[in-house]
Amino acid sequence: MKAISSLEDELLSALAEDGYLKDDTSMKPDDTILDVVDEEEDEEVVDGEVDEGDVHINPVLRKHITQLFDPVDVKLVFKEVTSKIMRRRIVQDGRRSDGRQATEIRQIQSQCGLLPRAHGSALFTRGETQSLAVTTLGGNNMGQRIDNLTEVEDIKRFYLQYTFPPSCVGEVGRIGAPSRREIGHGMLSERALESALPSEEEFPYIVRVESTITESNGSSSMASVCGGCLAMLDAGVPLKFSIAGVAMGLIFDTKDCGGDGTPLILSDIIGSEDALGDMDLKVAGNEKGITAFQMDLKLLK
Repeated sequence: MKAISSLEDELLSALAEDGYLKDDTSMKPDDTILDVVDEEEDEEVVDGEVDEGDVHINPVLRKHITQLFDPVDVKLVFKEVTSKIMRRRIVQDGRRSDGRQATEIRQIQSQCGLLPRAHGSALFTRGETQSLAVTTLGGNNMGQRIDNLTEVEDIKRFYLQYTFPPSCVGEVGRIGAPSRREIGHGMLSERALESALPSEEEFPYIVRVESTITESNGSSSMASVCGGCLAMLDAGVPLKFSIAGVAMGLIFDTKDCGGDGTPLILSDIIGSEDALGDMDLKVAGNEKGITAFQMDLKLLK
């Protein structure tokens, strides 16, 4: 996705250098391309009568104006072209942007216990997406307190905090309070892992999982699910079962791309397939069932 964004910036820069992009000073009220002139002295005579409805229009070019394009329109057209190229390559050639087939998963690497001072830690890597997950155990007084409208205090004994720093996508920026995206991704990952936790009687500890994304090109929330599960197992949490997550994509209408019209499902999508495809389905669970999912459909009809 970074490569596509870089190519888009180069296209806009080239159009700007050649003077094809609009700005606030590009068009002025005095600029006129055509003049309409009514030449009464040259009225055409047909059968001895004057055709009064005949108005002669002579184009007079006062000033040459280069056709200008709005940067937003350029970006929309660029996205449409790149989307068609990507879809056609997947449907006709059977190869995705990184060379994988439609059902192929990126290479997975994982390591537990890399932080010796933490109760549990794991580094989960899938392709160019990486999550550093850390599990901390505590007593009942370390639970997350939730404000509510009742007199009964609500305390969460398990919570997952998700952090997406700008550096994980090669950018710089201000790091402050959690964004809505970070809160939403954290809640999705937390919901996916919550059902695997043991009961309070079996394991009377507060469990806090922190997932920091160190590299992102694909679903980082599902990487947090995988890394969080490994980190809790490394901390000695007796989970009922293991949980994993993956993001699935879709090319709905393959007929326009040289196919037979049958929708094509993509496994483990990357950033460009998320942005240019028709679906982003994040799903977590195991062979027995689904614990959490989130679907983002991008179909216009």
